[in-house]
Amino acid sequence: MSTYFILSALERNDSGLLYSIDIKEKIVSNRFKEEKEIGWLVPEELRRRWTFLLGDSKEVLPRILAEVKRVDIFMLDSGDTYEHKCFEFRTAWRHLREGGVLLSDDIFLNKAFEDFIKEVKPSRTATFSLLGLLRK
Repeated sequence: MSTYFILSALERNDSGLLYSIDIKEKIVSNRFKEEKEIGWLVPEELRRRWTFLLGDSKEVLPRILAEVKRVDIFMLDSGDTYEHKCFEFRTAWRHLREGGVLLSDDIFLNKAFEDFIKEVKPSRTATFSLLGLLRK
């Protein structure tokens, strides 16, 4: 659902691109109890700003960040292990522009978000339920 809302905002602002990485092409919707394609909620008219990349983020994320150079917003909504979260935080942070925002879901599953705050000392932090935000 986050993909739909982000793409809607990009379209409304007539600016920006969204890259999504997932290790699988389909998800099982808890509500419908059936397999759905990643991005099944995204209408065709919003898809021109979206690139879906299939693969392990440990391989795909460094490659795409090297290609795009700088990002304004990075959102982590996958990988629940401490190691996975730390990898994505560190990798994305190096490419996040000054003033850019790093968002992470499920921040209380482990101490990765808390430890990363201590490591990088962001200019601003905020939490909203399970979501954490850092400003570079």
